[in-house]
Amino acid sequence: MIMKAKPPHVRNGILWYSIAKEFALDDLRDACMKTVGWNMEYLISSNNQIEWFRCEFDFLRDLLLKSNIVISNEYRLYQSIIEWLLTQSSESLITTYANELLPLIRFSQMLPQQLYQIEQSTFYQKNTNQQVQTLLQRLLSQAYRFHTLAPLRQNCNQPEFLPLDWYLPREYTEMNITYEYKLFLIAYCFFFVHSDRVDIQSTLRFGIQVDVQTCSSPVPSIDRTADWKVVYRKRSHDKWTLKVHRNDESFDTSAQITAIIYDCQRRVLQVEQGETFRFTTSNQYELEIILTNPYESKELYLLIKPVIS
Repeated sequence: MIMKAKPPHVRNGILWYSIAKEFALDDLRDACMKTVGWNMEYLISSNNQIEWFRCEFDFLRDLLLKSNIVISNEYRLYQSIIEWLLTQSSESLITTYANELLPLIRFSQMLPQQLYQIEQSTFYQKNTNQQVQTLLQRLLSQAYRFHTLAPLRQNCNQPEFLPLDWYLPREYTEMNITYEYKLFLIAYCFFFVHSDRVDIQSTLRFGIQVDVQTCSSPVPSIDRTADWKVVYRKRSHDKWTLKVHRNDESFDTSAQITAIIYDCQRRVLQVEQGETFRFTTSNQYELEIILTNPYESKELYLLIKPVIS
């Protein structure tokens, strides 16, 4: 049963989670949560809205506690939660659920324009429930304060910036690397295309070295001013080594490195997250990846996430 709850079996993960939790089947519960969290984009897509709206409150609360949710950005996650809240049958339920779910949204990881869009939204402006509006005001204020102080590299260890997880990114697929190279092996010729993925099925064994850019601060930004060098090395059919090096001379940076493995249908099969690492221009981080499903794995997607520490 556990095998059928692992990626890419998203529907099974949704259906079996509550059963696993009720009967304390911890291994099954963890497999269900990983599968759904890694394939969040599938769950909240327009094609699966009915499944999303049927999700139970306890399931959503447990899901939002996780850092390894793979999604385009936090604002999309927020919008999906608001849509779910608005399907509830009464104002009292919306209030009860909002008070528990909204504090689990990482507003600190949204762009300033996204925070402003929330302030201008109907849910915020025309919400007759003073309790929910006050809660959103507080959460937005915390996010704006983080945006102000984090780039200065000061005051991030104060109690107001706890719990730390609220100020750390999840696995956002659109806000990290600006460009990279995708490698196709076709008739023994190599074609390099600007992208941020690597073809896992390539038979290439020597290192693929590329220069990439990310935002330089733990605060989300559309600017890409931090330069990095990444080396991909395929060691065998199921083993890869990634080496990441800070390539400019700016101040030291704390960052997390994550590798996301997709199948040919863009379903997430595996997420490998490294520990927070303090990068200087004289060191590098090495991430070893052992593919759990090497024959189904198609693409490797690399995220470099500057974080507070």
